[in-house]
Amino acid sequence: MNKEVNIHSEEWCDLIFENRNKNYGAYHLRIDYWCGFMVTLVIFIITSVFIPINNNSNSYEFIPDEGCPPIYDIPVAELPELPLPPKVKSSIIRFTPPEITSDSLIIKMEPEDSYDKGILYEEGFFESSPELTSILEEEREIDIVSYCEDKTIIEEIPKQRNSASLLTAQEAQFPGGKDELYRFIATNIKYPYNAIEMGIEGDVIASFIIDKDGKIKDIEIISGLSYTCNKEVIRVIRLMPKWIPAMQYGRRVSMRHAIPVKFKLKEKNSYL
Repeated sequence: MNKEVNIHSEEWCDLIFENRNKNYGAYHLRIDYWCGFMVTLVIFIITSVFIPINNNSNSYEFIPDEGCPPIYDIPVAELPELPLPPKVKSSIIRFTPPEITSDSLIIKMEPEDSYDKGILYEEGFFESSPELTSILEEEREIDIVSYCEDKTIIEEIPKQRNSASLLTAQEAQFPGGKDELYRFIATNIKYPYNAIEMGIEGDVIASFIIDKDGKIKDIEIISGLSYTCNKEVIRVIRLMPKWIPAMQYGRRVSMRHAIPVKFKLKEKNSYL
């Protein structure tokens, strides 16, 4: 076979498309291949020659030197100084601690009715009224719990017919008497700090049982004031030593006792 055969020649195309549909597009593409190739080549040559010439003629244009542009002095406007804004006063909440005064400035309350409540100030000072002490010395029937209905004998011994064994009932006593009881409370009780901040004052009445051995049990709050004040009174009662138990018909018996404690804040105007 001749190696120099042009596959795009008309003879070669007739040989390939013999007995085939020559109206098909592939036949015409092979016949018109060289014609289209030559037209494309001529257009490419013309374009590649004339376009650089036109570009070079316009690229070298002389631009005269006009020098530096003028420099203008722009005046700076002086703005007036604006006044400073007023300072905003921030609200500060300060806690003023309670003033502690000497004992000579403490105003003691007069006794109410026939019992002594005493006074408990915010620094933990508990004191009974001196006037009531003199009353207690004259009238022995008055007791710190004489007003309380719960002051009852828990256990009673049946009365015997023999009058010699019938003894007058003896109430339970704090070791050393009432003065020692007041001194014990004054030493141990403290005014709750949150009660001072909230201005809470008033009475707390606590009831408890003194058994045959003088031990304290079943502490109850008959009349409360606040949670912290009630807890403070209960705490002090639990610290108490053994009491002298009550006696009835010659035997030790259990007895319920009640102690009122007054929480009172000092008034500044009362010292002026």
